[in-house]
Amino acid sequence: MVRYIIKRVFQSAIVLIIVTFLIFLVMHSIPGNPVRLFLGEGATNEQIEYYTELFGFGESIPVQYVKWMRGILSGEWGRSICYATDITSLLPARIVATLSITIPSLVISVLLGVLLGIISAIKRNGFVDSLISGCSNIGMATPAFWLAICLVYIFALKLGLLPVQGYTPLAQDFSLGVKQLIMPVTVLSLGSTAYYARQTRSAMLEVINQDYIRTARSKGLKEHTVMLVHALHNALIPLVTVLGMSIGNLLGGTVLVEQVFSIPGIGSLLLTAILNVDYILVQDIILIMSLFALTSNLVVDILYGYIDPRIRVR
Repeated sequence: MVRYIIKRVFQSAIVLIIVTFLIFLVMHSIPGNPVRLFLGEGATNEQIEYYTELFGFGESIPVQYVKWMRGILSGEWGRSICYATDITSLLPARIVATLSITIPSLVISVLLGVLLGIISAIKRNGFVDSLISGCSNIGMATPAFWLAICLVYIFALKLGLLPVQGYTPLAQDFSLGVKQLIMPVTVLSLGSTAYYARQTRSAMLEVINQDYIRTARSKGLKEHTVMLVHALHNALIPLVTVLGMSIGNLLGGTVLVEQVFSIPGIGSLLLTAILNVDYILVQDIILIMSLFALTSNLVVDILYGYIDPRIRVR
């Protein structure tokens, strides 16, 4: 198992190096001088030269890439053009804000989606199955921005039960912070819950018809034991795959949610950096998102080996 994990870590490291190179190459292929765009048309040549030298844009592309990677490894993530400060001072609070909505969304969507999928598979072709499947289809087809607008209109403007927007750290004001997180978490978790329910139902139905499930029932085991211990365990492979993919989707979905609800997270910071052509800040944020995605995929690969020993043997 150790050899299997080392192999997966090595592969993830190679992918990360390729991702960093592609990020850097794409950002520097964008036309225009970011310093000139940030300073405006009234900037003098002396100002442009000064800030170009300050941010290191005057050097060759390979030199800039090497310096960027060296800074990342040493903890110096560079300076932001649009915020005129060190990026390391911007990221921690933004990451906490994003994780405060993505982690609850992930937990809720996994638990609720898997539960609904199991119930739907057990009650297949019945009213409960049709109801869950129909709601899942609606949840997957509902646009996140439309749902966000509806929730704001109903629960904030009409009923006055929740704040319209904003973000307050839970350590600062727990009650207000929870109220402000309810609608963003709901928007992020709806589509994932529906997707998990569909995937769990499909995986469970494929497993339920296997011979070992009939054997377990013939031994007199209770139905919930058969479903949870025998069927669900063997249906985990596709579910774990969906889990790894959904983490990246959640991080990508925060851009829209953070804009609608005015949450100062990674997503809103990325959008601001893109609009201001802030090369270094965009590179760093995409690198962080890539690290999250690669880490989740690495965890999924390791879980594969524990769930099914045949995978790590191969």
